[in-house]
Amino acid sequence: MARAKNTVFVELLGRGVLYSVNYERWLFSYRSLDFSGQVGLSVMKNQDLITFPLALNVMKGKVHHPMISIGYTQVLWQQPTNFFKNDYPESIFIVGAGYKYQRPEGGFYFTLQVMKFFPVDENILIWGGLGIGYTFKQQTA
Repeated sequence: MARAKNTVFVELLGRGVLYSVNYERWLFSYRSLDFSGQVGLSVMKNQDLITFPLALNVMKGKVHHPMISIGYTQVLWQQPTNFFKNDYPESIFIVGAGYKYQRPEGGFYFTLQVMKFFPVDENILIWGGLGIGYTFKQQTA
């Protein structure tokens, strides 16, 4: 059976700051590790804020995956807000570690991560993210 490669999910908190809608694509396996990439979008009109989170994930396992990730979020401010106290960053680099539930054949998708933002506002040292979505089943010819 071919591996399901395409996932759509919503992440609460996480790389999109408060939330984001994301697409994740399984890229390749190397030895016993799996690699995936993801891209997302978050629009918060009441904060005049748009974010574009990107990430590369490395995980191990068949269904239950410990994972690490490195990411980057581009932040577009229409006007400064009080969300970040001193600075209004335009770029945030993010390192994360956590757990992913994803079956190789597709279906329900779940992630839970702890993240560190760089540069760090003194009020945001450690951040978290909860993702829930669906991995589309691979079409067979």
